[in-house]
Amino acid sequence: MGSLLQLFARFGNLLTLLFLEGICLMLIVQSGPKQKDILLNTSGLAVNAANERISWLRSYFSLQQQVADLKATNTQRHNARPETRYDNVLVKDTINISDSLYSYIAATVITRSIYGANNTLILNRGGAHGVEKGMGVICDKGIVGIVADTSRYFSKVISILNTKSRVSASVISQKTTPKKNNDTFGVLVWENGSSELANLTDIPRYHEVEVGDTILTSGYSFAFPKGHPIGIIESIPGSDPVKTSMHAIRVRLSNDPIRAEHVYIVKMDKQKKEDLLSIEKDGGYEQ
Repeated sequence: MGSLLQLFARFGNLLTLLFLEGICLMLIVQSGPKQKDILLNTSGLAVNAANERISWLRSYFSLQQQVADLKATNTQRHNARPETRYDNVLVKDTINISDSLYSYIAATVITRSIYGANNTLILNRGGAHGVEKGMGVICDKGIVGIVADTSRYFSKVISILNTKSRVSASVISQKTTPKKNNDTFGVLVWENGSSELANLTDIPRYHEVEVGDTILTSGYSFAFPKGHPIGIIESIPGSDPVKTSMHAIRVRLSNDPIRAEHVYIVKMDKQKKEDLLSIEKDGGYEQ
């Protein structure tokens, strides 16, 4: 009883004000239908505003789960890409077993260096998640880099914006001709310039290339599957044909690795990789 009296003593003025305000509102509502409609409309606006705010707060606090769901969906989509499959056709052509050649591990960039010549990224996935040195890292719009080192729970990635980065790339021509048959391959490098541009080297001059041609991963490495987007040819600066027999090609990257946050680590099937390495180590054949 004493506590109740103390409560009234502390908040008596406020409680009295609220009580009188309630009586006033009731008298206004009962005074006529127009006043009643005004009160209902006002209260409806207040309730709607409150509901909208609550909905926004719920959406904000569920962002982490939405990102996780999106990454899971994208991982499944990457795993379903045709170039991730390894076809094992049996002798009887009525049976076709398709085994997975690549799988994808969703990861998040937790830190990065972006202002030097040798930029790197740190991902929140490591050896405990199956990540190994040499694996490629991609995002939805293009390639990001290659895993250089791993710990148990984290991995370090050499960004393609790194002067030590080398990625095998192919040129897909807009128009196919005898000299433009999409069998043109080179090496993508970066020379400490714009984060949006890289160079494509080792393309002989007798291969015809032009501005607008598409650059994709060639598949001639364990890091990336064939056909993942890299960019398009931005320009082909002129160079002295006497001094060099190779094109000088500038490539506009399809993504900006500096801004990549949610990425996917490309994992080649270990057994198939060892199988391929064993046949490559075989130095020749006998007739």
